[in-house]
Amino acid sequence: LSLVERYISIRNGVRTTTKIGYNFVLNLLKEYEFSKRKIRDIKPSDAKAFFIYLNQEVGYSYSTITQVRGVLKPAFEMAVEDNVLYRNPFLFPVTQVVPSDSEKRVALTDEQVKTYLEYIASDKCRSRWYDEVVILLETGMRVCELYGLTRKDIDFTNRRIHVYKQLQRDRNCVLYIEEPKTENGVRDIPMSDTAYA
Repeated sequence: LSLVERYISIRNGVRTTTKIGYNFVLNLLKEYEFSKRKIRDIKPSDAKAFFIYLNQEVGYSYSTITQVRGVLKPAFEMAVEDNVLYRNPFLFPVTQVVPSDSEKRVALTDEQVKTYLEYIASDKCRSRWYDEVVILLETGMRVCELYGLTRKDIDFTNRRIHVYKQLQRDRNCVLYIEEPKTENGVRDIPMSDTAYA
């Protein structure tokens, strides 16, 4: 646990969402005896057994275990760089011990989109979100990207939407603006006739 705390403490300039992820992993680790062991005693088989336990006994999903590994692996790599350990016990892929439960995303068919929009339009409560849903469906933007837009990000002349930031919310429901996670998140999206309208 102290290794992970040290690793997190030297990670300056990380995004707010990354800090939230670090805290989630830290709090998760505090619940298990595994985190109280000396790092020099942890072997790859112990690391694998821990992930299997988290999945099969506790019920954590593949993505959660991948998130845990995403903190443990670099923390142990730091210990290797500091010559505290000879080898990082978390170098194995998670799929080696926990089956991936991720499902491939499939785009909605035109008929499904039509049915969904008819439902939104006819629902007394949800109809107020109709325009937002249309824009999301027509552009492929994420909800956080849509709500991060300001008037200057929308170019009606050239029918383009400039996406370079997103609206996020922390665990205390405090809203903040953040850049997209990757460079690919910064992009110009063309507006279809429906989105433009």
